[in-house]
Amino acid sequence: DQIYLGTLVSIGDTWKLIDAPSDNQPQVGGFLAVPGQQQANAGGENSPSEEMQKQLQVLEDLDKKGDSDTPEQIAATMDQRIAALTQLAKIAPEADRDQWYRQLIDVLSIAIQSGGYPKGVEQLNLLQKSLEETKADEDLIAHAIYQHMWAEFLINQRDPNGNAAELQSKWL
Repeated sequence: DQIYLGTLVSIGDTWKLIDAPSDNQPQVGGFLAVPGQQQANAGGENSPSEEMQKQLQVLEDLDKKGDSDTPEQIAATMDQRIAALTQLAKIAPEADRDQWYRQLIDVLSIAIQSGGYPKGVEQLNLLQKSLEETKADEDLIAHAIYQHMWAEFLINQRDPNGNAAELQSKWL
């Protein structure tokens, strides 16, 4: 749930509340609001499509279930999570697409770093190449490249025969 505070104004190091709504609902046309400003509502133009809602439900179910899962069970459901995030990234409005790809990149990176998802490096590499081929945002591609490099660095550090100085030098 959200708590609507009204308008906040920064005065020095302090934030002041200047027009709090009385019924805990957003008010249109507050002190600093643009006249005619509207809040996005359920079913409005910014609401998720039916397919997006299905994929979001899959993620929510995995999150709820994951609270009690063992690391092995979490790794087993990783393919479902990645599929849902991939689908969300593909069907999301263009303005929101990058956030889903970023979340997918981060999930893959964390899965790789945890050591519980062996095919994660390959998946992250394929995603990076796909983003490059589709000429995605440069910052998004850079994020994928960085997470891929970081994940490989951490994997290589786990190697008992690895040379720590050489790995650090390569990382830098």
